[in-house]
Amino acid sequence: MITNLCFAFGRKPIAYTKLPGNHPDVVTVKNAITQMNALGLKTAELVTDNGYHSQQNLSELLLASFDFLTLVKTSLVWVRDEIDRHRKDLDGIMTACPFDTSTHGVTVMLMREFQVSVSALTPCRFVVLCIYQAMTSDT
Repeated sequence: MITNLCFAFGRKPIAYTKLPGNHPDVVTVKNAITQMNALGLKTAELVTDNGYHSQQNLSELLLASFDFLTLVKTSLVWVRDEIDRHRKDLDGIMTACPFDTSTHGVTVMLMREFQVSVSALTPCRFVVLCIYQAMTSDT
């Protein structure tokens, strides 16, 4: 299994790292932050594949003040709450994807604190959550 990380600056990739899949994701995120700092990047964006959505990883990235794009599990309580809060919005014509009307989506901006350790929280950060739903005849 291969884990991929990509650093982007101005929407153009500047670094790409292939890692063994047995490398713990928490270590991978900390190493990525170290690499971005070593490259002198202040405004880079980290793009991850599946598996980096843990509370600790999100907290580390937020504390480092890097933007990132990652998949989050819908089972996270705060994500589930936002999905439930916006479920009716997903039924409207205004949320339909223009090139695939069976897919609907909403973008939610919210302020969140994340638990870094048992005793510490991150300062509140803006989080942009994009919620998509594929509409089927059963939906």
